[in-house]
Amino acid sequence: MVRHMFSHLLLLWSLIHDLCITGLTYDEPKELSWNNQNLYSVPLDLDASLRRLDLSNNFIRQLHTLALQYLEQLDLSSNQLDFISEGAFKNLARLEELNLSRNALNNNLGSNSKALQSISRLRTLDISMNGLNDDAVERFLRNKPSLDQLKMTGNALTRLSHNLFKESKSLRSYYYR
Repeated sequence: MVRHMFSHLLLLWSLIHDLCITGLTYDEPKELSWNNQNLYSVPLDLDASLRRLDLSNNFIRQLHTLALQYLEQLDLSSNQLDFISEGAFKNLARLEELNLSRNALNNNLGSNSKALQSISRLRTLDISMNGLNDDAVERFLRNKPSLDQLKMTGNALTRLSHNLFKESKSLRSYYYR
């Protein structure tokens, strides 16, 4: 019996030791940062269980379909993003935070705005510094009933109409200057 208990304790110690050494825990949300890696496209072999993905400060110009069903936060700020395919976000049902600041979203406005329309659960959106005018921002905000925070500073906005926030009834704060 002592031998049996000893083997269980040894196994338990081994598991705890491995967790302490590697820093892995099985309940933690998975995060991956590719910040400042001189990427020209989104890596293809991303872990499907990712919850947070940082691709900021790269040279990514196009975004195509992402198959990351658990993703909650995506940072694509400070790239050269000017084309987002219409289905790019269709598999991101849990996406709540999206940072698209400092890109060129004013190009390919039709496709880019349609891509964002598929994200209805979004709570935080940053579209600052993209050269967007009033109509463009209104298109980006369609189908955003859960939007809580919006950043749109450094764009070409000339007015804030009541139609701009018509579909964003949960909006608590927005920044536009």
